[in-house]
Amino acid sequence: HTSHKHSTMGAMSRRFDIAAALIAVIFGCMGYVIVSTSHPPSVDPLGAVDPASPRPLVIALGDSLTHGLFSHAWLADLKHAYPHLQFANTAMNGHTSHTVLQTARSLKLHRPPAVVLVLVGSNDALYSLSPKARDFYMEQGKLPVGTPAGLPAALAAYERNLGDIITHARKQVEAKEVIIISPPPFGGNVTRDLPSDSFLGALEHSPHDAVKLMARKARHVAWRRGATFIDLHELIDKRLREQTDRGPPFVLSVSQFSRQFFVATIVSFIPGLTFNRMSHTLYSHDWIHLNQRGAQVIADALKPILGRIRAA
Repeated sequence: HTSHKHSTMGAMSRRFDIAAALIAVIFGCMGYVIVSTSHPPSVDPLGAVDPASPRPLVIALGDSLTHGLFSHAWLADLKHAYPHLQFANTAMNGHTSHTVLQTARSLKLHRPPAVVLVLVGSNDALYSLSPKARDFYMEQGKLPVGTPAGLPAALAAYERNLGDIITHARKQVEAKEVIIISPPPFGGNVTRDLPSDSFLGALEHSPHDAVKLMARKARHVAWRRGATFIDLHELIDKRLREQTDRGPPFVLSVSQFSRQFFVATIVSFIPGLTFNRMSHTLYSHDWIHLNQRGAQVIADALKPILGRIRAA
């Protein structure tokens, strides 16, 4: 009798869990629709820009931090805040400085832009971590075939590509101003202990060190080429230093990423995308992409520059 009672209670508990999960999904979908429909309109790709518009054009080049799917769509917020400007988003998820340079070279414009924004370097830092990481980005077409592995080679390529992007934006695209934004630090506590189970293979150095060096290189290139520089890495890092709890270390282990992917899925779709808005952190749950609070740091840094641009 006792075993039958336990099995009955277990069945009831499972049915309750399923019902609770279904309710959570329903309300999560409703919340997702509400948040999505109330969000500022997405930024047009370059092909959708009106060539006859007199509004000054702002073009964004970059990776997923600018694309707006995995990170908060800060470019859409700027479009909403500055209706006298026209924004075009060419950023793509997974872009490295190599593919951003290719995008810059492919730009076909009817008139010179007022500003070209460039935010890239996080994926350059990630592919520098191990030969396996380099191979992954190379297989995805984000790096040229034969790209050497290692941090020194990645830093040299990043410096060269970023310099070429600035030169092309100035001479071929004829941008009035080029703004280089350094890649932000990765989230979580900093640790020197490298994981034994990283999905990128045996890491040769810390991801925190790699992205910090990329940010320093961005500063150097912007200064040498006379571009406007926004040190997003320092702005975010300053906020992180003020926090007493930065969360678990970001080490790119398989177990960590599995947990973060699971949590990110839940907080993104079950509560209707509201978790990151209430969070005290600056990151989404992968410790790479910025939530609304983190993306606001970018928008705030750009306001003085965009605010002085006047319609023609």
